[in-house]
Amino acid sequence: MSSTNPSTPVLQLDGVCVTFYPGTPNARTALDNFNLSLHNGEFTVVIGSNGAGKSTMLNVISGAVAPDRGKVFLEGKDVTQMPVHKRAAYIGRVFQDPMLGTAPALSIEENLALASRRGLRRGFSLALNGDNRRRFSDILKPFGLGLDTRMGAQAGRLSGGQRQVLALLMASMRKPRLLLLDEHTAALDPGTAELVMQATRRIIEEDELSALMITHNMQQAVDVGNRLLALNAGRIHLDLDSQAKAGLTVDDLIQRFGTLSDRQLLHA
Repeated sequence: MSSTNPSTPVLQLDGVCVTFYPGTPNARTALDNFNLSLHNGEFTVVIGSNGAGKSTMLNVISGAVAPDRGKVFLEGKDVTQMPVHKRAAYIGRVFQDPMLGTAPALSIEENLALASRRGLRRGFSLALNGDNRRRFSDILKPFGLGLDTRMGAQAGRLSGGQRQVLALLMASMRKPRLLLLDEHTAALDPGTAELVMQATRRIIEEDELSALMITHNMQQAVDVGNRLLALNAGRIHLDLDSQAKAGLTVDDLIQRFGTLSDRQLLHA
């Protein structure tokens, strides 16, 4: 999937609607006529209270949730009906839980080999040769976690931060058209979260990726990325570009986003 027009958005959501448990007393609208365009090189951070539609938005983009109405486009191609496994060739995703995104029973190098073959038909055994083992080691070394010296270690034995960096590298290894980060530092202690965030910024900048990151950390929201979205009740409540974000503080953001009821969540 490649775009012939550089102005074509990497991602476009057009009038997307998602309602869970429709026709029942528990019916809940998660996305309400949701529209979003994300252009090449944009690193967009998304905030919002619980139930604002953040995770549903990512699930619609990845194909895990089908919209009731509306369309999903990747580089101008309608992928609304494309299943998750086919979109995985174009979209990388890192989840909140460090246990997800990697195969715990496989070694570090085997996980990276699998990631290097994503979207290709042949098995990962072809990727475990001497040249690629050296390449995997070179990829891991700059992060300073010692993973490059433990290539045969099972991923399930790694710390949460180590495993999340591995998941991040796996999701970005084939330079996806779009990288989805689903609160990927929320389950980590502050020091480890900062380490993973530094790795995230480095990978996105060096590989010039387009990324969409959900966070509840307001400091991350003002410090990271070149665009900021705030969601409320399944719609975009606030959309700030890099110029509008410049000089923005956490207090400024909370004041501008102060219509939500669970303000304590925004201080997290």
